[in-house]
Amino acid sequence: MLSHAITAIRVNEQLICRLLQWAAAHSQDPHAFIESALEAARSDIRRSADDGSTNSAIATGEALEYLDDLANEMKPRLSKSNSQ
Repeated sequence: MLSHAITAIRVNEQLICRLLQWAAAHSQDPHAFIESALEAARSDIRRSADDGSTNSAIATGEALEYLDDLANEMKPRLSKSNSQ
């Protein structure tokens, strides 16, 4: 069951990345669009962790790290799609 959940999460992640890239490609400034979307997500994550608990702080740190990893993963793809 855990492997199915992980697979589903990874598929959702890839779909979201593709949707963001598609939307960015149709914007006037694709890089700014992606940066704005990522910053909004970071802000939402930070805001949701304001309960002061240690578990929330750990989860927030991990979520922000994961988001940064996704951002780094998307950068090369975005550059490729802009150069075509």
